Amino acid sequence: MQDKVVHHILVVDDDELVSEYLGALLEAEGYTAKIMNDSVVALNYFNENSDEFDLVITDQVMPGLTGVELAESILKVQPKMPILLITGYSETISADNAASFGIKGFFLKPINEKYLLTAMKQLLT
Repeated sequence: MQDKVVHHILVVDDDELVSEYLGALLEAEGYTAKIMNDSVVALNYFNENSDEFDLVITDQVMPGLTGVELAESILKVQPKMPILLITGYSETISADNAASFGIKGFFLKPINEKYLLTAMKQLLT
């Protein structure tokens, strides 16, 4: 019998309710989630532990770094890291231009769990 691979996901959202919700959702699906509510702290943690993660989920509108700024910094360290962006509202980023920043998926809040989990499974296989 083959051991199941456990994927490690970094979740960054300044809204603690959203990040805790995402963490619970991911863990219920068998993922290990590292929850961070400060984008600058999250980037520093990622830079020191970049090999620990298989995927990053980030909010767009946050104090410190936006989701796109965080994604660009992460991709400098790990160019192949899949990043999913979630946002409630943004004038600067859309599903159409997210890919130009290296972002692999764009999701509006409230998050459709089915679409998010399907995108994650596709990126992690």
